[in-house]
Amino acid sequence: MSLPTSNVCFVLIHNHKFERNISKIEAIYEGRFSHLFHLIPFYQGVKPNVIRVDETSHCFQGFFAQGKATYARTRADYYIFGGDDLLLNPSLNEGNIVEALGLKSGTGYIKTLESLSNANLLWPSFADALFALGRGNGANWESELPSFDEAAAMFEKCSLPVGRLRFGHLLRGIKPWRFVLLLYYLVTRLQKKAKRPQTDIFGFPYPLAFSYSDFLVVPGDALDAFCHYCGVFAAAGLFAEIAIPTALVLSCQSIRLESETRWQGLEVWAKDEVDAMEERNQLSLATLFESFPDNQLYVHPVKLSRWS
Repeated sequence: MSLPTSNVCFVLIHNHKFERNISKIEAIYEGRFSHLFHLIPFYQGVKPNVIRVDETSHCFQGFFAQGKATYARTRADYYIFGGDDLLLNPSLNEGNIVEALGLKSGTGYIKTLESLSNANLLWPSFADALFALGRGNGANWESELPSFDEAAAMFEKCSLPVGRLRFGHLLRGIKPWRFVLLLYYLVTRLQKKAKRPQTDIFGFPYPLAFSYSDFLVVPGDALDAFCHYCGVFAAAGLFAEIAIPTALVLSCQSIRLESETRWQGLEVWAKDEVDAMEERNQLSLATLFESFPDNQLYVHPVKLSRWS
C-alpha cells in the first residue's frame, strides 16, 4: 500500500470494540492527518487502517506494541497516541502540531510526569503496580528492561525520585485486598533479599512513573524501545497510566510536559460537567469545535455516539 508523506502519524486508541465511531472520527480528522490508524480490541473487519489488538483496556499500553508492525510502516518522525473519545483542537493538524507543542528531535510529550512514590496513597493502582511487578508471574520483565540503576539514572534526568515505600503506604491501603497486596509485596521482597542481600525490602521493584496517558507523543527514533517496554509492562499486568509514562521515560531523550507549553488539555469527568458541556453545545460537534479556546489542546472524553 502506497502511503502519503507526512512526518506525523496519529494513532487512535479504542478501549472497547465500538466500531460505529470509526467513520465519525475519520470525518473529524479528514484532511488534517494523512496517517490515521485505529487500535481496536478484537476487531474482525477489513479496513486497512484499523488494527486488531488483543489486550485489556486496563493495560492498553499493549495496544501500542501489538499494532506497531502496521502503523510504524509510515516511518513518521512523531507518533501521536490519543483516545478515540479525545478530540483535538480543530486548528491542529499534521503540519503544525509538532511545532505547537515545541517538540524537538528525540523529545516526547505527556501531560504530567510524577514518580509513583509521590502518588496519592488512596490511588487503587498503587498497590496493584507493586503486585504486578513483585509477584513473579512469568513475564520475566527484569531481563527485558534497562537495569534498575540505569532506569534510576533516566528518572533522575527527568527530576523524578525513585523513592521507597513509606509506612503510610501500608496503613492507607484502605481496601483490605490492597493492604494484602502490599503485605504480599513485602514478603516477596524478603524472599528476594534472602537471595540478594543488597535488596532494599522497602524499595520499589523498579523505578515507576504515573500520568494521565490518553494523549502522548512519541518521537519516531524512540518508538521501537517505547513499544517494547509497553509490551513488557502489559505482559506483567502493569496499569496503563503507570506503564506508559514509565516507558516514555525509559525510551525518550527528553520529555515535554503540558506546563511547558501554552496548551492545556481539558478533562471532563464529573457528570454535571459532562451534562453542562453537552447542553451548552447541543450535542453538536460543529458547535463544540467552534467554541474551542485557542489554547485548549483537546477535550476528553467526548462520547461520540451521543453527538451529531
